[in-house]
Amino acid sequence: MASIYPWPEHWWTNTGRFAGNDLRVTANTIFVPWATEAKPIASGNWTISLNYTAAQASHLDIKHNPLSAADETRQVGQHSLGDFQLSAGTNVTTEVQIELADKSQPLWTPQFQIMAGQPDVTFHRIEVYETPAEPGEGPVQPGELEAKYVRSWAHAEGTAGSVPALSATSEAGDIAVIAYASQWGDTAAVPPSGWTSPGTRTFSGRSGYIASLKVSNPAQTQNVQVTGPTVGQARELALLVVLKGVESVELTNWGSVYPGDLSTPSLVFSQQHATKSERAAEWRNPAGPMAAGGWKRYSSWSAMLATVATGHIEHTQPQGWAWAKITLAKPSDPELEVRGFGAATVSVYEPAGEVPARMRAMPMGYASISEMMATPGFLVAHRGGSASWPEASMRAYTNAVARGAGALEVSTHKTKDGIWVLAHDQNLQHVDPSAPSTPIAQMTWAEVKKFKTKGEPILRIEDYLDAYGSTHVTVLDPKYSATQWSELALLLPTNAKDHVIWKSAGDATWLANQWRAAGWKCWGYAYSQHADEGSLAKWAPSWDYVGLPYDATPAQWAKAVGLGKPVWAHICPNKAAYDQGLARGAVGCMVSGVADVLPTSVV
Repeated sequence: MASIYPWPEHWWTNTGRFAGNDLRVTANTIFVPWATEAKPIASGNWTISLNYTAAQASHLDIKHNPLSAADETRQVGQHSLGDFQLSAGTNVTTEVQIELADKSQPLWTPQFQIMAGQPDVTFHRIEVYETPAEPGEGPVQPGELEAKYVRSWAHAEGTAGSVPALSATSEAGDIAVIAYASQWGDTAAVPPSGWTSPGTRTFSGRSGYIASLKVSNPAQTQNVQVTGPTVGQARELALLVVLKGVESVELTNWGSVYPGDLSTPSLVFSQQHATKSERAAEWRNPAGPMAAGGWKRYSSWSAMLATVATGHIEHTQPQGWAWAKITLAKPSDPELEVRGFGAATVSVYEPAGEVPARMRAMPMGYASISEMMATPGFLVAHRGGSASWPEASMRAYTNAVARGAGALEVSTHKTKDGIWVLAHDQNLQHVDPSAPSTPIAQMTWAEVKKFKTKGEPILRIEDYLDAYGSTHVTVLDPKYSATQWSELALLLPTNAKDHVIWKSAGDATWLANQWRAAGWKCWGYAYSQHADEGSLAKWAPSWDYVGLPYDATPAQWAKAVGLGKPVWAHICPNKAAYDQGLARGAVGCMVSGVADVLPTSVV
């Protein structure tokens, strides 16, 4: 990725001296890109790559220079980003991650200074670029989910019941949502007739409503009357959003409570009303493009922000929140997709000439971990569906995929000669009674492959990865070879961090900490007693996702869900267990009875 401040031609220094591309700096030397090269703050998350030589360890102070325009006279204050230690060495390259907390000015430059009393440093190169978002990490980027779920939107504002009617494009089957916000707590506005709503709500001196409608005729989202007579002169805002590909929404009315981390996509609204002396509340990420009203620096103002979000919204405390939890529509016919290829006609040649070929396609799984986590009630096929077919076999994984399973669970061990094989237990006797009690770790691959998994060939990890490693999310358990997981990671596809979730027992926090430090996602499963005794609460911070049995009590599930991590239900042997897990609060399920939950092959 190219630096936004090319080195060294776009840089200035007070006392340091350039020699070609090298800049030798002493204590108190300041170096900074020219103000005329100031760049937009963008997401506010930046990576700085430093290449330098230092005979002794030194300290580097980094600051954020906010600018209203690309001119040194337009700098507005300065903010420290931290004191960073530079280790001694020749041609050392290190990266620094920074976040710009002040977003009041549109442009910025970084400023660097070797601190007083510190040894000299020679910088060979400095690169600055916006930190790319990690797939599935944290909240989505602005507009990402709007493009997927929002067909259209419209907003209006007024005073004392003067908000005009709203019109937005829709199609039959869409769901329309209205959010209405009033500066005062006495609005007389009510939801339109025929719309579903919890009603008008007063809170913290503000008021408003949220309402939804399943569209049967596009005319229903044209000229929608959203207001009525209002006492006083309150400033009022309204936003109409039309959602596509959505089965239903669950509305939460206006209140002062932030929705928390959203495990599934939700249409979220915030409102704020204040005076010119107050700073506008903001969403740092995501801050979607839908907004009614705005911040007028020199007058009283009202504002509403809205976006489709999943995960956590960073914000500066708006006065009110409302949201609509989204349940996605399920297509009546499975949608098959071939990724990476354009449309094509496949032909074969027979004596009579060219004729179209008959083809069958296996459905793709979840395109990424983030897509899986955004899918309500996602299913992970445990050992490929161990209650339905021979576990950890190609037959099981293929049957699960053919029925539409988007994610697959894999347990693996390393043999004595370095081959990773698919198996759950420490030895093979569970899947083949004729096998010895010898641990797999003490057998060679030649010895292992003589046996079967419930009558089917035992697979190597490469066999599985070649078939489904790049097309489905894999939940990967290294079992008794967990200490060697980094070797296993080398065998994974190049897109593995988008597709692989590491798995282990919840108490293996040492593993979770290693995985997360290396940039992986991980799931730690627990059992009912762990929720009661507090162990799960102790382990949960180390894991991205946690698991609880589908048949744990409602009280145990409440404790798990209350930890603020997405909770998966395990191990579901049938549809009833799957439904029970979701009803208790699971965002998705680890399922052994895949054929019972997904009874029909889509191939």
